[in-house]
Amino acid sequence: MTVVQEIALGKSAIVVCGSKVFTWDILSKTLSFIKATRWYHHLHTEKMKHVKSLRKHPGIYKRVLKSRLSVGISPVYVNETRLAISASVESGAQGAARPPPLRMLLDKHRFSESTDPRDKVYALLGLADRSMSPFRTEPNVLTPDYNLSVQQVYTETARVLMTSYRNLSWLSHVEDPSQRRIAGLPSWVPDLSVPLDPYPLRYRGPGFWKAAGSRNWAPDTSSMAKGKLKVQGYRLDDIDQTSILLTEAEDPSATWASIVRLALSLDLPYPDPGNTGNNPSRVEVLWRTLTTDIYNHTYPAPLEAGSLFIDYILNLQIRHRLMPWSSADEFQPHHSPLSESIYPEWRTLLKLEPSNSPYCLEKYTERLTAVVESMFNGTYSPIGLAQLQHELDQSGGSKRRLFKTRGGFMGTGPRSLRLGDEIWILYRGGLPFVLRPQPNGHYHLIGESFVYGVMHGEALRMGLPRENITIE
Repeated sequence: MTVVQEIALGKSAIVVCGSKVFTWDILSKTLSFIKATRWYHHLHTEKMKHVKSLRKHPGIYKRVLKSRLSVGISPVYVNETRLAISASVESGAQGAARPPPLRMLLDKHRFSESTDPRDKVYALLGLADRSMSPFRTEPNVLTPDYNLSVQQVYTETARVLMTSYRNLSWLSHVEDPSQRRIAGLPSWVPDLSVPLDPYPLRYRGPGFWKAAGSRNWAPDTSSMAKGKLKVQGYRLDDIDQTSILLTEAEDPSATWASIVRLALSLDLPYPDPGNTGNNPSRVEVLWRTLTTDIYNHTYPAPLEAGSLFIDYILNLQIRHRLMPWSSADEFQPHHSPLSESIYPEWRTLLKLEPSNSPYCLEKYTERLTAVVESMFNGTYSPIGLAQLQHELDQSGGSKRRLFKTRGGFMGTGPRSLRLGDEIWILYRGGLPFVLRPQPNGHYHLIGESFVYGVMHGEALRMGLPRENITIE
């Protein structure tokens, strides 16, 4: 965090990398370009290894490709903060440019390392705009005090941000329970000592989700200071089926098998509390949930994404079926095929699609024939699937778990969710949240979620009783 301060506030900065010495301005232009092109999503060796031209002619990248390097978003954010601070200093009294608000700084620099976990907050106070929340209403709040515990500092930070903005969107910054380091933190308080991975779903794109409509939250600041968050909202449903993550299975096909089984368990018609008249098939509900219904910054995702999903299934099928027969040395046909228990039942799922569905088995078979023919002709390229894979990765990939609720909703949420957890629509929460009931009648926050069909206040029409609950 000291580095963030020095770079953000320094009049000039010099970068030393081995024998190379250059000004920060040169690096700044590169980082601005990476940000504008969103290359930070792709600039790591695991993706670069798949670039055909680099594999054939690695040149100066030969050593890089043998390592496990990534640019990541952290240096991009450091550069953004420096530019914002510099602009605010140059504008002076006119105030044309302002320093970043504290909340933005906390969000952007959570990836930075800090010897003292309290400095994940304290080190940013001098960079923040004091005319904006939370200082606008509480000018003396969060004054550095190293006699306070990390738990007290993080809880107070969460309290002042949530009460000053008067919403619960800071709950989306709570990491998965499996990632937390600081013991004794209330479940609703983000552990700022750890990077947030995956990133909050509200940064996915133009969703502007308001699951609770315009309902207002009434904060109880005294309870929050004691570690108890009192909220208002609706209990939508409870989770009765979950998928297997890639990290939990020896064979990746087992993950997809669990996802397909989950889709097969959906009853049709899919719940439509918003009375939209939509009647999505199981496959459509699946791909829209897996992508959080966003494709290439478009919401709802265009049907083009569904067509690509069929090609994605084709590629999965080919990969999963051929994997047991492949070998690093030679083709070995004596290998046993995959166990049917972990093989995705795509055919069953597609066969259940209505005959007029673009995802029905007949259309799938036609596409399979076309793909195989183009493979023989040497004209097929799966490069078009790169954007879809990016959307799947950003929506959760191996870091979020797919689930189905007892009432038939499909969603994706934190990896630590489990059977019996409940989905709640909280006032001013933006997205639905996964909460876990506790023996004392209170709840623990597990994390945010996307639930297809209830992201824009539709649940308010379901006649659910309004409840007041406490999250510890």
